[in-house]
Amino acid sequence: MANAAAAQSTVPGSGGEGIQRTSDGDQPPPPPPSAVAKDRPGATAALGGGGGGKGPAVSSNPMQKQFPKKFQKANSATTFLLDGMAYTIVAVPPGKPSISETTETTKDRRQQSVPDPGVDAAAGNGSSCPVPSEAGGGGAVAVPGPGPTAGVLPPPLLPSTATEAKAAGADEASKRQRRSNENGERRRDTAEHTDEGAHGCCRRLRHVLARIQNDDITKEELANTLGQAIQLLETGTPDEPRFGGGGDDDEEVFSSVETEVVPTEVRDWLAMTFTRSNANSAKRKIGDIPKFRSVAHVIRAGILVDRMYRRQASTVGMQLQLKSIVQMKNLDKWTFDVFSVNDASDGHALKYIGYELLQRYDLINKFKINVQTLESFLNRMEQGYSKFSNPYHNLLHAADVAQTVHHIISKTNLTLWLSDLDVLAAIFAALIHDYEHTGTTNTFHINTGSSVALLYNDRSVLENHHLTATFRLLQEDELNIVSNLKAEDYREFRSIVIDVVLATDMSGHFVQHKNMKNLLLTPDNIDKTKALALMVHCADISHPSKEWKLHERWTATLIEEFFQQGDREEKLGLPISPLCDRKNTLVAESQIGFIDFIVDPSMQLLGDVLDAIMEKIHEKNITPAETPTPKESGGISNKMERQWEACLVENRQMWKDRAANGWISPLQHGHQNESERNKNAEISDESTERVSSQPSDD
Repeated sequence: MANAAAAQSTVPGSGGEGIQRTSDGDQPPPPPPSAVAKDRPGATAALGGGGGGKGPAVSSNPMQKQFPKKFQKANSATTFLLDGMAYTIVAVPPGKPSISETTETTKDRRQQSVPDPGVDAAAGNGSSCPVPSEAGGGGAVAVPGPGPTAGVLPPPLLPSTATEAKAAGADEASKRQRRSNENGERRRDTAEHTDEGAHGCCRRLRHVLARIQNDDITKEELANTLGQAIQLLETGTPDEPRFGGGGDDDEEVFSSVETEVVPTEVRDWLAMTFTRSNANSAKRKIGDIPKFRSVAHVIRAGILVDRMYRRQASTVGMQLQLKSIVQMKNLDKWTFDVFSVNDASDGHALKYIGYELLQRYDLINKFKINVQTLESFLNRMEQGYSKFSNPYHNLLHAADVAQTVHHIISKTNLTLWLSDLDVLAAIFAALIHDYEHTGTTNTFHINTGSSVALLYNDRSVLENHHLTATFRLLQEDELNIVSNLKAEDYREFRSIVIDVVLATDMSGHFVQHKNMKNLLLTPDNIDKTKALALMVHCADISHPSKEWKLHERWTATLIEEFFQQGDREEKLGLPISPLCDRKNTLVAESQIGFIDFIVDPSMQLLGDVLDAIMEKIHEKNITPAETPTPKESGGISNKMERQWEACLVENRQMWKDRAANGWISPLQHGHQNESERNKNAEISDESTERVSSQPSDD
């Protein structure tokens, strides 16, 4: 019952007797009656439920819970009523243990077994709890019986004399001091245990920190270590609430904590990062290390470790060379020179441009991409693009297409229309769209009956291979840069990438154009995936729309790749594919046709689609009251700045001039005489001089 769980205070009486009463909430209940009564043969404890009369004495058996309603006087015991409560005074013969000695025994027993006050309260009966008094070597115990109402303290028991009152106060102060000492001992024991465990935890975390810095730890190992730390920290502060103490620390926002990692002093690092800072943190002594206050702190600490690990993973391992950084300053421009970046990065243009683009859109952080994994993936991309030593379809082409896609997105504010996943899929598709390209066309694979043509049933042979080979890489943990995507996000990501890469098959070029023109009839219904597919397809064939010095270089590499395929077809006895005949191909005329019938219409369609999307973005983000008038806006409309138009005009004219002068590609010089070679050199020099004298659009 409630009174049985209350702390006890003794009021000494005459003749070495004492009266014990309860005070709710002071300390845990005393040991069972048998613990004391067995040492006092003549001592008994009795309880009654109020009313007069006498009853038999209660035995010392702790299991006995039922007591008679009437009392009787036992040997060395007297029962009486006071304020509705029944008390029994039990004498303690001289020579028996005093209260201070018995208290130590009680303390040990209490630590081993503490009675559940709820059980006694549920029983509805009194519980005999005799504790000897310190009065004159003997003492008495008075145990209250069940009161009128459960859980309500009995009225205070007044001492009969001033002497008794003085003695009662002194005894109460003595008991409070003993309780304080006991609590102090328990706290010291806990502190020693916690410090020892914390020291081991620090050693473990120091090791984990070193492995994180070396990127040599798995997610499971990190989770296990934090789990062990949590188990220790949950028991580190037993005297404080588990979930917040209402202090100033709990009022602070965890995100405002500034952390500093000090590898050589992990204990200081723990104190700074796993606890909340306060205004006096700068004045804290070196040896005064904050304690972990609650499980809430541990949860926040785990979040912080995850953020720190992600931040570290996003900044370590991909260090750009100074020369590459200088070249990267033009990454947003239409005239970006990927060849210069490749030279400055020692042949790693794809890796550095791919990383920079993902970083520009904060996709590394948003999708928790580990930089070491990303670097490994991009290295494998470069290896795949270099597998067949293609003059054109290599890592330079992939980097150029990705940069062109970035230019389109950044100059049209498409990030307001696209989701982060859409942007990730678009850049990823651009980077991988020609992975492990064989340097030959789909027609060549079909005509030769290659293994990939058989595998994909002559349908988009290379495009299917690019996708399959790439997603096979993602099945390896050390290369899977999208491992942290949710299942549904991964399915959407994969679907977008597949549609975009398959759309780079030139055999579907005119079908794609027709579908996009139909979508423009209802601009509000433009499909995002189809728009991304058109964007990447146009970037794939965009080199004729770049400035002349870039376009001319791209043309030379592409024609050489075509000629190499023609050489193979000739050796195999197969018909030589168009533009692949090294002896008879008219390069200038072929480029004019390519611009007029393929590139120019594609770029114009892309511009129309982008204009429609930009108009939607403008209407969505500007209210009518905020819309500037034509006078205020200076006549500027929400249209894509089509820098490619001027380049297309210039490049077309350059090829026309060369065609008119009978120019032949240097790649065909083996089939020319000396006078023809000298003539071509003069034409090329004149073209280069005329273009270089013109100011750049940027």
